[in-house]
This record gives sequence, structure tokens and C-alpha cells, in this order.
Amino acid sequence: MGIVEYEKKGHLVTVTMNRPERLNSIDPEMLAGLREAWRRYQDDDDAWVAILTGAGRAFSAGADKSWFTRALQGEDSVGIFLNEISKDPYWSGRVDKPTIAAANGYVIGGGLDLFLRADFRVAGESAKFQLPEVERGNVVILWDNLPYAIAAEILAGFPIPAERAYQVGMLNRLVPDDQLLDAARELAEALLAKPPLPLYHGLKILRDIKGGGTTISRSLLNHFTTSLSKELAHTEDYQEAVAALLEKKKPTFRRK
Repeated sequence: MGIVEYEKKGHLVTVTMNRPERLNSIDPEMLAGLREAWRRYQDDDDAWVAILTGAGRAFSAGADKSWFTRALQGEDSVGIFLNEISKDPYWSGRVDKPTIAAANGYVIGGGLDLFLRADFRVAGESAKFQLPEVERGNVVILWDNLPYAIAAEILAGFPIPAERAYQVGMLNRLVPDDQLLDAARELAEALLAKPPLPLYHGLKILRDIKGGGTTISRSLLNHFTTSLSKELAHTEDYQEAVAALLEKKKPTFRRK
């Protein structure tokens, strides 16, 4: 088994960080494995939804200690790390298909950044979210459209337990640890049961708004989504969705 496992069943992909003995801390090999997995998902037209999770008792404890050792030796480890993640389609925001992050245990530093990049987030009750960079003499801002007070707590390095993360809107689902992957797969199956093209385009619009540096006017957004809806009305999936509604049958979508 590799340090990053890639499994596909039907239209669902599961990407698993598999370094449990080191709490799935992120070293160069892990970065390379994640990059390859997300490229594979992005390039596969038959892969529609992906789950990102970690093996063992943690999602990810963040950057491996080897990065800090290299920094003390004079290397620009921060620059190298940032350059590497810029090549990752998921980490850099270039994956434009639905993603789900499923986490238990530690979700720390770079692991928290990975988790917050997902469209949908599921956590086990043991999950603890923390950005300790300020305590290491560094600054990382993970805003993610969270309330200012929560973003400030995260910046200052305070741990956010799973229950509080759910209360403030960081999570879509909070479940017992032993139900984590089942809950993530249940959410994935619910997404796969929906017409894939409007889901794809809708989430892409949300990501663009979230990552944009300017405010988008409501009239401009309405104009764009109206034009998009007219285009989608000519797709096979639209016809299938409408027929399923009228005929009270289960639809079969083809992403066309």
C-alpha cells in the first residue's frame, strides 16, 4: 500500500492519506502522492465525487517535522512547501469537481488547510482543529468565510473541538468516529444521485465567489446563472431529471 491510496467504486473516488504511524503528517512523498491522486481524479471523466480522509487516529497532523529541521539548517522549507502545494490541483483550487473531507482526530496546520478546501466536510467527534503556526513563529491565514471571531481564534492557535466546529458552520456533518466513513459515503451517494452537471457548475460558482477578491453583484450573478440554466436545459441529464420527476422513477444520469 502506498502513502496515498486511491480507490474508485463507480463514480466515487476515495483518497486516503496512509501514514498513520506519523499521524498522516505531510512530507515530500505525501505531497507527491496527493498531487498525483488529485490529477487522476480531475482527469477521469467517469469520476464525479471524491472523499479525502486519513488512515488511523488522525486526519493529518500537518507538516512533517523534517520541514522544520530543514528550516533550522537554512533551507527555505516554507517556500519549497508552498511551491509544491501550488502544483496540487486540489490544494491550489483547480479541482472543479465535488469533494468531501472526512476527518477524525487531529486536523492540524496543513491538515486543516486541506480539510477546509473541501466542498463538504464530515468530522468524527474526536476531531480537533488547530493552526499552531503562530506558536512556531509564523503566520497563516485560513479565513474560509468563517465568522471573524472564529477565524481569529484559529489564527491565534486555539484548538477548535469538533462540536464547536459544527456549531459555527465549519462542518456539514458531525458523527461518532466509527460512523465517519459511512457518513461521508452516504453524503457522496446523495450527491451522486443528483444531476451532476448543475451540481458541478453550482459548486464551481460558489468556489469562485469564495475565492474571489471582489464582491459580485446580485444582478450579475442572476444573469450568469440564468444563462447557465438555459444551457443545462438542453442536456440529456436535464431531460432525464424532468422525466424522472414526472414519471416518478429513479433517474440515471450520464453527465451529458
